[in-house]
Amino acid sequence: LAGADLSGANLSGADLRQVYLVGANLDGAILDNAQLHGAIGMPETITSPQILFDMGLDEASRGNFTAAYEHYNRVLELRPDTPEVYLARSLTRYQVADVVGAIADANTAETLFEDANNAEGVLMAAGLSQRIVEQQEAIAEGPTAGKPNFMNLLESVVPFIFQFAF
Repeated sequence: LAGADLSGANLSGADLRQVYLVGANLDGAILDNAQLHGAIGMPETITSPQILFDMGLDEASRGNFTAAYEHYNRVLELRPDTPEVYLARSLTRYQVADVVGAIADANTAETLFEDANNAEGVLMAAGLSQRIVEQQEAIAEGPTAGKPNFMNLLESVVPFIFQFAF
């Protein structure tokens, strides 16, 4: 589909995974529930927060944390008060050793969850921030120190993030 003019096309539910979209015109295209994970050369005009968030989750699940981070940033440009995105970006930042950024994002998520009276989200974000700090302290203490179980926290946070929908 490289260079295709798909402007205004109804692509609802279309399977566009792994499609080469470089130079494609998707202005005004209806992409509700379209499968875009792994699409190559996604035009900048695709700005649906949900699509971008889903693409970030997909990239993170494949270990491509830099791409996931970029997708989350684009979502936050569109919806800066979305705590779930900060939570997801916190996990991504931690994976690329941006500990300070990971803690900052977890703290921002916690504040936004508080503002939304979402007690589960507050606990999740506060727990993530605390576990990141504990993990860093354990690393600093050396290999003989007891390690907090960061993976247990990840296993509890990830399903919560996957519930997110705009």
